[in-house]
Amino acid sequence: MATHASTRPFEAGKPYQQLQEAGIQTTRLDEIVRQKDPTLKEVVEKLSRGQVREAMEKLDATGRVHEISDRDERIATIAHEYKKQPEGTLVVSPDNQSRVAIMKRFTMPCRIRTGYRTSSTG
Repeated sequence: MATHASTRPFEAGKPYQQLQEAGIQTTRLDEIVRQKDPTLKEVVEKLSRGQVREAMEKLDATGRVHEISDRDERIATIAHEYKKQPEGTLVVSPDNQSRVAIMKRFTMPCRIRTGYRTSSTG
């Protein structure tokens, strides 16, 4: 569980805040251990500090950002790339309409993150 102004995986709510204010001992998790690739670890560190632009620039510089302006081509490419390596792949969709369009292309279960909510299908 994250505390204070750090990136929160979920909102702890008023009871947890009151416990902190009353002096309950808390632990802060600030070491990134999941990312083994140094570049991705640097990106995650930048994101954790709110440096979204710098993180995206780093991803783009390493060839991990692909911009496809044609909507149908973009959705087809996302579905094709996901099918090649579904394990550990997260598809990010900016809105529900594109999420639905992408999901229609998938023939297997996947997770798509829309804003702050994650929906699972399968």
